[in-house]
Order: sequence, then structure tokens, then C-alpha cells
Amino acid sequence: MAMRNSSNNPGLLLDYVPHQLRFHSESPSSPASIILVAQTAGAALASVVSPSKVVVGTSTASMTGHEGEVTRHLLVYISILVLFVTIMSILGGYLV
Repeated sequence: MAMRNSSNNPGLLLDYVPHQLRFHSESPSSPASIILVAQTAGAALASVVSPSKVVVGTSTASMTGHEGEVTRHLLVYISILVLFVTIMSILGGYLV
């Protein structure tokens, strides 16, 4: 395969990925797709409670020194969302 300029082909990297490894070749309800969605949702939820974001949020809201309290309140909501994503992933796995 000849090398091409990336400006000519924005999907240049996909040319080197075997067809079997491409996610778009699978059905949207395949187990790999469900795992990918659950992993992405988990990463987004973990990002919300990351210490750096809590510190930036509390300092922006003039609540410096209340990071622990904010984190405790966030953990309640994040726990509910993680439980929801877990249940949806399990149900998605059974429905495939």
C-alpha cells in the first residue's frame, strides 16, 4: 500500500487496521460495542469526580477548603449513575 498524504485521506490510519478489528464492521448491538459504550460511560463518570475537577470547581465557586464535602455529595449521584450504566450494560449483554 502506497503512503498517501493525510490531507488527501483523513482516514489514513484506518487503511492499516485489519478489517476484523474495525468496530464499524460489527453490528451496533455486538458485545464489543456494548463493552465500548460501557467503558466510555464509565470514563466520563470518573472524569466528573476527578480530584482536579473538584478542586477547580470549588475554587471557581469560592468554596476553597470544601473539596471533601463536594466530593461526598458527588459520590451519591455518581454511584446512582454507575449503577444505572451497569444495569443497562448487563441488560444489553443479555439482549444481544
